[in-house]
Amino acid sequence: MALQKPHMVVHSKERKINANIIEKCDEEKTHKHLLLSLPKTTNRAAMYAGVSYSTIKKIREENKERKETNVDNYLKSPGKKRRVIPGNIVSIDDFDTCVISNVIQDFYVTEKRVPTIPKLPPIVKSKISFPWARLLYTG
Repeated sequence: MALQKPHMVVHSKERKINANIIEKCDEEKTHKHLLLSLPKTTNRAAMYAGVSYSTIKKIREENKERKETNVDNYLKSPGKKRRVIPGNIVSIDDFDTCVISNVIQDFYVTEKRVPTIPKLPPIVKSKISFPWARLLYTG
């Protein structure tokens, strides 16, 4: 049986599961019988933990795979949900790409300046229709 190290913090999700297990054990004690029969292990685990049957089933399968491969690994947990930022908002055709490339080269060759985001949109906008300039520079 794995015990926690002394003075470890039990976080809210773990506390909720532990509280649910304690409640169900107390119910069994007051009724003086098991709420579910012993052969229904997955149903009992789901009831004690307060999660669905399918969740316990998935955890059981993961744990079986983990024990077969490497016992020291932890069970997987779902990844953090991250906001997806769309990649290309506007598609650029070959002509526009060439014009932008020429503007950048002109900056280096003729004006002898380094092209920066605030400097590029006004010049590119004067040469082609450049609708996404406001996304690059709002000043």
